[in-house]
Amino acid sequence: MKKNMKKNSKGFTLVELLAVIVVLAVIMVIATTQISGVIKKNTVDSFKSSLDVVAKEAKTAYIQYGDSVSATQIADYVDYDTAQYTITVPTSGANAGKVCITSVSGGKFSNMDTTYLDNVFGTGKYTFDSTSKQTTACKDFK
Repeated sequence: MKKNMKKNSKGFTLVELLAVIVVLAVIMVIATTQISGVIKKNTVDSFKSSLDVVAKEAKTAYIQYGDSVSATQIADYVDYDTAQYTITVPTSGANAGKVCITSVSGGKFSNMDTTYLDNVFGTGKYTFDSTSKQTTACKDFK
């Protein structure tokens, strides 16, 4: 007769460890997808907030300089990073009389997701150049 052998039940089996790893991987994929969406939306929201600040300061510059206000004069009122966006004041075309900001290629606002741009700005309220990955949005300031 065999002696009474005790089964060593300490630790986990390989199947149990694999199951835990699979569950953690699924949770990580879901979390990464959610975080990525939040980051994309916040980037577009930040771009719109920047446009709102520039338009507000453009009103201030317009009061001082009148119709001859330029992007340089507006930039004097705005504390912004020129590596992120540029300010323009178109004098002709559909955006005449508005102040516009354009993301700089390679900056934090470049290559924004057009789905979020549509949700924040509305369809047709911005332009996205797919070649340079730059976005331009304009706002009335007069």
